[in-house]
Amino acid sequence: MAYLRKKKPCRGCWSDGVKMKHCTSCRIKNCLLSRESGGHYCHECEKFPCLSVKGLDKRYRTNYGISLIDNLRRVQEVGEVRFLEEEREKWRCKVCGNVLSVHLKACMFCGGER
Repeated sequence: MAYLRKKKPCRGCWSDGVKMKHCTSCRIKNCLLSRESGGHYCHECEKFPCLSVKGLDKRYRTNYGISLIDNLRRVQEVGEVRFLEEEREKWRCKVCGNVLSVHLKACMFCGGER
C-alpha cells in the first residue's frame, strides 16, 4: 500500500532515502546472515526459510492468499527479471490497468475486483 500511495510513496527496501521506522528495523531486510553472504534475497541464505520468513509467509498466506516462500523459490527458478514480469501482469487491474495491492480486494484506483 505504501508503494502505491500518491503522497510520499515507499520506494522499496533497497532504495536510498528516508524510510519509516518499521522499515529501518525490519528483521528480514536487516538480517545479519543476508548481509554477510552478500545476498539480497532470503532464498540465497543457507537457513532459508528461517523462522522470520516462515512467520511472515504464514501471515500473508492467511490474510492475502500469497506465499512469500513460493515467490522466493520462483525468483530462484526463473530469475528476478522474469519473476517481476510475471508479477506485473498478475497484479495489473483488468479494468483500468493500474497496479493492484495485495492488501486490498479491489483496485484502489477504479474499484475493479482483484
